[in-house]
Amino acid sequence: MNKGNSALQNSVNRAVSEMLADGTIDRLGKKWVGSNYQMARYIKKGEEERN
Repeated sequence: MNKGNSALQNSVNRAVSEMLADGTIDRLGKKWVGSNYQMARYIKKGEEERN
């Protein structure tokens, strides 16, 4: 994603936020990465480090 494409960035951020809220992120992480990987936790950690 290009840094200047704020419309795309906003769309992706909104979609990720919705998937975090309804548990989709963790379900996908468990299915594709493994049961021990807590994707939502790492996304939140990345957001905290970025801020």
